[in-house]
Amino acid sequence: MSNNRENALILVLHAPETEFIFPQLKDAFGAERALHINKDLYIQAWRLAESFKSAIKIIAYSKTMKHPDLTWLSAEDPGFLECHGKDYSEMAYMASNLAFTTGCKRAVFINHLCPFITEQHLEFAFSKISEKNCVLGSSPEGRVYLAGFSRENLKIMEGFSLWQENYLQEMLEKAKRNKASVTGMEDLTVVKDELTLKNWLEARGSQSSSIFSEILKNAGHSEIREGNHKRKRREKHEKETFAIETPREEEPKAAENGQNSEVNDKEGQ
Repeated sequence: MSNNRENALILVLHAPETEFIFPQLKDAFGAERALHINKDLYIQAWRLAESFKSAIKIIAYSKTMKHPDLTWLSAEDPGFLECHGKDYSEMAYMASNLAFTTGCKRAVFINHLCPFITEQHLEFAFSKISEKNCVLGSSPEGRVYLAGFSRENLKIMEGFSLWQENYLQEMLEKAKRNKASVTGMEDLTVVKDELTLKNWLEARGSQSSSIFSEILKNAGHSEIREGNHKRKRREKHEKETFAIETPREEEPKAAENGQNSEVNDKEGQ
């Protein structure tokens, strides 16, 4: 892979305080559990980013009096881009823009609510980014967990939505309007309810973590609600102006890595 100074990995974080927890998580888990779950997902995402040596890390963070730094995230207290008073989409765009003003050629944003992203996913994403090609990965219901882009395609991050279902389609349209093709990645789960949380904890053998054990214990007293939000596979999607092509990379293993597909804009050819 190219020089790591040319690659930027983007994370967006809020302080681990109840008032900054996403309403969707509070509705799904209750305020107290949502606070612990969200914080642990932040930490998981940072550990992934920290272990990935082929990119610089840019964290967008809105500090508070209670949490003025990121010692709650890492004892080494990584630096961050101060985004006080900004919403999530603004923070994601600011951090992405900063990546390019500091000289990076490629940026990959990762959604902390998807704990199934691996270093292999990141390597694949960075390898496919170019001036004319973006990379997008989403959950089965279309929530975007990863977006890779160059400066020329920064516009796809304008107004980014963390929770909107089928947001993948909106980002595909943004890329199309910018005359860029898109490489698609496998569907990965985003933690949004009891079922997706349970799937993650079981996949990790989570009983070894005291925090996870507490979450599991609490989850045992809650009804597991299986969402009915499955992505609609419509004929219109089949006829989109994006032809799907399977990459030649070696197939990743099991649940961590699956099939990736390349989506090329026919109109741009």
